[in-house]
Amino acid sequence: AERTKENTGSDISIIYDKQRILTTLPSDDGGHLTGTYIENDIVYDAIMGGNEYYSSISSIDGNKYYTYYVPLKNGEKVVAVLEAAMPNNQVRTGAATISVKIVLVFIIAFLVILLLSSAYIKNLVDRLTLIRNFIGELADNRVDSKMPEKVLKKNDEIAAIGDYAIVVGKKVRQLIFHDPLTGLYNRRAGMMELSKYMELADIKERSHVTLALGDIDHFKRVNDTFGHDAGDAVLVECSRLFKEYTTKNAFSVRWGGEEFLLVFNDTLENALVILEALLDEVRETVIEHEGTTLSVTMTFGVTEYEKGMTIDQLVKKADDLLYEGKEGGRNQIVTEK
Repeated sequence: AERTKENTGSDISIIYDKQRILTTLPSDDGGHLTGTYIENDIVYDAIMGGNEYYSSISSIDGNKYYTYYVPLKNGEKVVAVLEAAMPNNQVRTGAATISVKIVLVFIIAFLVILLLSSAYIKNLVDRLTLIRNFIGELADNRVDSKMPEKVLKKNDEIAAIGDYAIVVGKKVRQLIFHDPLTGLYNRRAGMMELSKYMELADIKERSHVTLALGDIDHFKRVNDTFGHDAGDAVLVECSRLFKEYTTKNAFSVRWGGEEFLLVFNDTLENALVILEALLDEVRETVIEHEGTTLSVTMTFGVTEYEKGMTIDQLVKKADDLLYEGKEGGRNQIVTEK
């Protein structure tokens, strides 16, 4: 505003609620006329009516000014007024009197563009900052962070950057929470999900959690005989079946090596029905790998969560039952007697 006054001789004010909250208009004491009010008819036309307004007889602090007012809007609502003022005694010729409105209109137009540009740049910076914060949260392992809607609401380059950051976020979550070979939850994610199921069972009377710990029988023999690539093919195919059988109120985890955890938000009896069908399909599945035909069986230890148990206690209980199944001949489901 001060530079505009130096270059044009016109004073600039921003008016809010009839009052100049920022102005270059000088006061008699060497300061500025901040806090002074504009005339009521101008208030009505420029603010209430939302119209531009020009006056050649405005009185400001006892002096006459040529003034031009433009309402600043947020959507349809007028939120402030931009004022350009030039003292009458500076305009001495008829030609100057005619041109003063053009000059003031030009000055106001320039300032409006400047204000809008500043707002646009601020909006860009704000949105880029939100993207930076989102990426920072991912780096801090806060992988449940969501991209703020403000970043994506416009169809522009910033939104495209935001979309790309979301894709990166999904890939980060995939790397952190999923086993790269099978696509199942890894142990870390499995424990987090199991904890949620257990917490729900603690507060809901009819909520149940059944846990099955399974192991591919004689898996080491597959690796030693046919190679680790063949072993990987077995893991991938078994995992595909686990996904098919844990699509609703259940999930599956690669617990480690050839060991898998299947968790059901259901009773032991209902979970056993699903597990029996799953085990039958594992037995019947033929795995083709580089001209070699493979088939495997599995052993499961299955138990139901009891309130107050820890994750370690629950998993150990299933592990003990799994061990019992292996000692008892494998290829079976063992549960509590």
